[in-house]
Amino acid sequence: MDAVLAYIDSRLCAPISLEDLARAASMSSRALNILCHRHHGVPPMKLLRNLRLDAARARLLGDASASITDTALALGFGHLGRFSAYFFSRFQELPRDTRRRRES
Repeated sequence: MDAVLAYIDSRLCAPISLEDLARAASMSSRALNILCHRHHGVPPMKLLRNLRLDAARARLLGDASASITDTALALGFGHLGRFSAYFFSRFQELPRDTRRRRES
């Protein structure tokens, strides 16, 4: 699992497929799916999305010049509406609310 997390961390802003993650872990996609569920409770691609969302939230909270659009696109979210929905699902607030909290 450490190899997968290191791979994700080193390529967080780059496109990553399930096959890329399985190759980084030196196992099949099915074995990686089982491992991710065991250690993180989610499939590998949801783990990747969650880590990207965590990075987006950290950027929005920590960088006054970071725009929501630029942050989402830089972290691989091509559809801004979906990004906002995923963000809300994970943090129970919209990206703009996170940004407003930082500004106040």
